[in-house]
Order: sequence, then C-alpha cells, then structure tokens
Amino acid sequence: MKVKCPKCGNIMDVTSLERPLQVKCPLCNTIGTLKAKPQQPQYVPPTTSYQPQYPSYPSYLPYPPPPAWYPEKKKTNISLAAGVLLIIAGLIAIGNAVLMMLTAEEAASYSLYENMAAYIIVCATIILLLAIIAVVGGVMAVKRKSWAVALIGSILGLFTLGPLGISSILSLIALILIAVSKEEFR
Repeated sequence: MKVKCPKCGNIMDVTSLERPLQVKCPLCNTIGTLKAKPQQPQYVPPTTSYQPQYPSYPSYLPYPPPPAWYPEKKKTNISLAAGVLLIIAGLIAIGNAVLMMLTAEEAASYSLYENMAAYIIVCATIILLLAIIAVVGGVMAVKRKSWAVALIGSILGLFTLGPLGISSILSLIALILIAVSKEEFR
C-alpha cells in the first residue's frame, strides 16, 4: 500500500496490515498514524460481447411451456380432520378388540358352540390388525404424506365396527374427507 506524507508529499510503501500503525517519513522525519484499514480491491466482472448462439427449434413443442409461476396447493384442514377422525376410530377399535380378547372365555361360556372363545379371539385379532392400519392411515392423513395409505386405512377402518358401530361411522366420514382432499397430499 502506498502512503503520502502530509508534510513533504513523499510517497512511501507500507506492507504491514496492522492498524493503527505509526509511519515515519524518511525525508522529513514526520511521524503519522494510519488508522483506516487498507481498501480491498473491488472485483470488476469482465465485459464481453459474446452472445451464445442457440439452434433454431421448430415453432411447435411436444409439451406446453411451463407457466411462469406455479400456484400453491390450497391447504385446508380437511385432511387434518379426516386423520384425527381416523385415528380416533382406530383407537376405539383397538380398545374394543383388546376387550373382546380379554372377555372371550367368559363370553364363550354362554355359547352352545365348543370353540366359541377361539372364534372370538380370531375375530378380535383381525379387527385389531384392521384398526392398526386405520391408525397408520390417520397418521398419513394428518401429515398429508400418502393419500393412498390414508384412503386404504379409512376403507379398512369401515370393517372395525367398534362399540355401537362408532368406529365404522368415523371411518366413513374420514373416507369421504380424504377422498375430497386428495389435492392436499404431496
């Protein structure tokens, strides 16, 4: 960096970047202090007149040109409501299936059939599996991740029944809401 002496006008080279820095002029012995940092060189982009040449294309395109902007997907709470309903329906059905398994022996004691407890346990296991799939579908609907899994969960939730058929009713409402909100899923 070059520095000019304020008294005699002598130009000196300064190589140190430390600031503040005291500099002594070798001609007139004047001592001065450099306080500011040296200026960094500014980048100037090169200017060229080069224009890339593109080959000419036919006037028709196989696909329509993309729009200048893509409209954002409309986010409503329909899929969230469907997911919550489906999760509630699945949890009620899980509770019902567990209760059926625990009381299968007692319920079979009132039956005329020999293996009624085994039949009740098999049915409760099937309901439990369907309810777990319904809960997974509800989670997918809440997260808006997989429309197909949410739809399958709501369809299988129809077969879980639950006490007074409440799980099936909630699954039906969730099925309708998931079908309507397909555009909200990724």
